[in-house]
Amino acid sequence: MALVLFLAVLSSNISSLSVYGAENEKNHKEYSSEDVLSAAKKALEYEKTSIGDKNKLIDDDIVMSVTDSLTDWLCFGAGRFGYETDNYEKYIDTLKTYVSGKYKKDGTLSDSEATAWHTISLTALSLGSDPTSFGVDEKGDAINLIADGVYNRSKTVSLGNQGTNAYSWGLITLDSMCFKVPEDASDTRESIITSILSRQVLSDGGFGLSSINDSSDIDITAMVCQALAPYYNSEEEYSYKNYNDQKEYKKSVRQVVDEALEFLSKKQFEDGGYGYGDSESSESAAQVIVALTSLGIDLNSDERFIKNECTVLDALMKYQQKDGGFAHANKEEDQSGSGGESNYLATGQAVYALNSYYRFCNGYRRLYDFRQEESEDLKEKIKEEISLIDGLEDDSSKEDIKNAFDKYKEIEESERSYVNNYKKLADLMEKNGVKNDSEYLSKAYEINHKAEGYIPDSYIKGTNTQFIIIILGILILLAIAAFVAVRIRSKRISDLNAV
Repeated sequence: MALVLFLAVLSSNISSLSVYGAENEKNHKEYSSEDVLSAAKKALEYEKTSIGDKNKLIDDDIVMSVTDSLTDWLCFGAGRFGYETDNYEKYIDTLKTYVSGKYKKDGTLSDSEATAWHTISLTALSLGSDPTSFGVDEKGDAINLIADGVYNRSKTVSLGNQGTNAYSWGLITLDSMCFKVPEDASDTRESIITSILSRQVLSDGGFGLSSINDSSDIDITAMVCQALAPYYNSEEEYSYKNYNDQKEYKKSVRQVVDEALEFLSKKQFEDGGYGYGDSESSESAAQVIVALTSLGIDLNSDERFIKNECTVLDALMKYQQKDGGFAHANKEEDQSGSGGESNYLATGQAVYALNSYYRFCNGYRRLYDFRQEESEDLKEKIKEEISLIDGLEDDSSKEDIKNAFDKYKEIEESERSYVNNYKKLADLMEKNGVKNDSEYLSKAYEINHKAEGYIPDSYIKGTNTQFIIIILGILILLAIAAFVAVRIRSKRISDLNAV
């Protein structure tokens, strides 16, 4: 039995090195939640073995690399999966020391990059810490990363100094635990949303990195959709001047996001993937997966995002390599010579994209929503509302439509964004003249002055290879000893019978 167990584990470890890409480069495959977890675990194992200690994901080398945003995203991905590791607390302590040192030396984390605050804030939350009290400055006061990096960033340097990217990540960070914005802040949720909307590229509906006369970019457009996802169900309209044509517009978040989704749909390659020009990349596929799942879009059934029966998840999975990591590009798609090799940045983004997909499939909160998971009662209420809306038809009565809307309003405002088919209800209400007086969601997320992020129960169990080998060795020795004991006893019985 011990030998069979050993061979089974050995076989599973060997099979874990299989390449997804070779067999489904142009084909669709149905991926279960377990498939996604398995792929993510292999990717995390790659990151573990490619950096340092094979038995720790966050080892001493990683802890000492807190100045590198790549390690922050590694820890972010591990934390959001609840991956078992023993160095979360040590990483946070070292990160706090780094932040304190930067403030004491320079008075800031960065002169130009607001995303430095956003990355550390999200990492802190993913590991169960509070970014509103993260280290101390030269005066001994607690450092508030949310204030300094988001709503008060413009008191020193504009939050938009990094373009659309910083506005998007600033909003994601602000909404990560529904942080309140004080009245004297330099930016509000409304001003950040308006700034994002004003940077839309009107020619195709997408978004670019800079603000004026920019071409649309897949990754930036996907990140904008991620940031605006909590507001997709809001009826609030924003007035703004577009930076490209300098004309005034008044639109809801839903209108702009729908235009951005149309851009993403048109730019999808025939194998389901995304990239720049004619060159695909795993990172672009990963960002689109996070965008779609954040908006409650089922990438396996929404025809807008299926090409030749292939989904963007099919496209992402073809980049997973034999060592478990993900490549930036495949060999035939990359002219640099590094295609087909696992890449640390690409693997990190693939891990949290798989996490986002897993969360969507299993009814968990969005990737960047760090609040405690919804109660079973709330989940059931949301599920019932989604089913009620699904049952509505174009010829449904006003009474049925109004009843669905009344049930929708019974859901707490800050949770309404999880009713992922609300648009259908809103369209039917407008078509049938049913008054829509739902509250604006920009006010619904003004909840916490401070908060620690929620670490979920582990979806993926960390593996200590040496421990497994030792246990298997002991089991094998016990099996051999038992076998020898049985043979000796049998011989003794045989000798006695002979006597």
